[in-house]
Amino acid sequence: MMFIARLIFCWLLLTHSIAHSAANTKSEYKITPTPTWVKTIDYKTTEHSPQQQALDYVLMDDQVNTLQGLQQYRHRVISPLTTVGLEQISELKLSFNPAFEQLHIHQIIIKRDNKARDITNTAKVRVIHREEQLFEGIQDGQATAIVILDDVRVGDIIDYSYSVLGSNPIFANKRFGFLPLDMPLDVGTLSVRLLTDPKKSTEVSLFNNTKVQLRKTTSPTVNEYSVFEQKVSAINAEEATPAWFSAYSWLEYSQYESWADVDQWAQALYNMPIKSTPIFESTYQQLASKSKDKAEFISNALFFVQNEIRYLGLEFGENSHKPHSPSEVLQNRYGDCKDKALLLSKLLQQHGITALPALVSTQFQKGIAQEIPSPGLFNHVITYVEFNGKHYWLDGTRRYQAGSLDKIGTQDFGVALVIGHPSKKLITMYEELSPKTSFEVEEHFYAKDFKGTVDYHITTTLYGNSAESQREYFSNRSPTEVRKAFANFYSHFHDDLSIVKPLEYEDDKINNRFIIREYYQLDNFWQTETNKNKPIFKAPIILTAFSDQISVPQAMIRTSPLALPAPRTISSRIYLHLPSDVKLNFDGKVSSIDNPNLSFNSLDRYYDKTYYNHSELVIKNNMVEAKDFKEFSKDVRETKKQWEYSIFFPTPENNGYTDILKLQNKLENSK
Repeated sequence: MMFIARLIFCWLLLTHSIAHSAANTKSEYKITPTPTWVKTIDYKTTEHSPQQQALDYVLMDDQVNTLQGLQQYRHRVISPLTTVGLEQISELKLSFNPAFEQLHIHQIIIKRDNKARDITNTAKVRVIHREEQLFEGIQDGQATAIVILDDVRVGDIIDYSYSVLGSNPIFANKRFGFLPLDMPLDVGTLSVRLLTDPKKSTEVSLFNNTKVQLRKTTSPTVNEYSVFEQKVSAINAEEATPAWFSAYSWLEYSQYESWADVDQWAQALYNMPIKSTPIFESTYQQLASKSKDKAEFISNALFFVQNEIRYLGLEFGENSHKPHSPSEVLQNRYGDCKDKALLLSKLLQQHGITALPALVSTQFQKGIAQEIPSPGLFNHVITYVEFNGKHYWLDGTRRYQAGSLDKIGTQDFGVALVIGHPSKKLITMYEELSPKTSFEVEEHFYAKDFKGTVDYHITTTLYGNSAESQREYFSNRSPTEVRKAFANFYSHFHDDLSIVKPLEYEDDKINNRFIIREYYQLDNFWQTETNKNKPIFKAPIILTAFSDQISVPQAMIRTSPLALPAPRTISSRIYLHLPSDVKLNFDGKVSSIDNPNLSFNSLDRYYDKTYYNHSELVIKNNMVEAKDFKEFSKDVRETKKQWEYSIFFPTPENNGYTDILKLQNKLENSK
């Protein structure tokens, strides 16, 4: 969801992961009076009665001063309404980065029965250095001051305020930020205030909100922007929305006038000349010597950066956005996304290939095109490559990729700002969303008779992103764990399944394919029924290939777009090999369901004692517009009805039925 990072930046009551070590020294924060530039916001606790909320947000007040440095003031008045709410508010978590920010606590007051208890100077405060991103290989120096509130009860009112002073020097005294205008809870009084220097160009706007009024007052020394609202209703965000979509709104501001301005900032960080250091030169020569042409060099350089440079981000201070030099990265043998993107770019440039680092947002994706330009919209760096009239987007942080340049998996982040590109604007990564074959599943059921066990063999062939995902899965698990996981998956459809022999796999790295072969036995496959006093056989058919590919929310009324998996094609082939001929008739027509976002085709045939079904599911787009959701949901339900069914036929052993069928088939074939 697009709003999450905004809330991380803006909201106080966000649960952060807690590090194991803590520093209890008061020197890491200060207790100070409320700054004189802050405007007092009046609020009343009796006007707002939220329904079914754990917390009553009486006041949410955010004020930002960009005149002298950067000062961010936050004032919250919150009342726990339930025991769950009490647990959420009993510890305040105040985030800041000690490398360039200072935390000033102004007041912490607990009110009960019209009596106020000031614990500003007595509350227990622990400053811990957050490690929530360590599992991702990132250390950014972020800290959290945890304020433990004693003797807090349901119905109390907690009134606290604090400021974070300072900003990352990497942004060269240019300011940008986001201030929330709503949240998942009702808010009694909401106030947002921004002070800017009239001498510095600052763009200010409201994102996704046309209901509130943005007020502006000017003077020779300050421009003041403000929003004041009461009884702000909770935003009930719908599930499964695209990353770029947000149901929430905020005030955003930036002193970067355009994407060209952001590009100029980025070029100052990334425009490092290629230095012919021994380690860089030897790395380049090794890659060049084993590459028969430029296409192979691109792949070899990419795989080297992905697999030989481990992912580790030491993002302290300026290095949150400034990459290390390629030689330093090669020497250390580690780096984060920006280090890897710059190294890959320089290796390719050395080989005469156009390559540039590109800023993208994994969280907001194409949604950043609707916002005011600023560096704060990006959280990832990849590499843009021009080769043979095409452009490619390569990610040095991915692993388990393989194959030629046109066969490796891709990921669409919507738009990118290519650093130093002549356009100096956001570039659409992929103009068309063309579905690619994701994987093919072939299932064979071998029946020796119509009563006993059935051998069940499955071959799954995966391509591109799907192949890389399975390659990673198999590389990080024991054979026993993999075998058990796959058997459990198919046991959901066939509870009489048992393993005949261990799973086999083939990793075709040249074509970036991954092939899995499974061998099971079904003990109770056949079912019998009676039709007009005659016994018939029933064979259950389940198209397992599609089982986890697409789903829709149950709620039919929807106002937000629905996110879909990346466009893809999934193919299913099922063969039921029978011990003798049976009477099965199919008209040879393809059953189809088609709409702008999805298509499904299915064909049934019977020949040479084998029932055959070929079905194909195509996901055409990565989203469904809200106006198209009902029709899409209807088509998905109709499609899923064809994923599980049974075929029926009379018992062949009955009254010489097999001989009759053979004669009938001969007569039909002789026509």
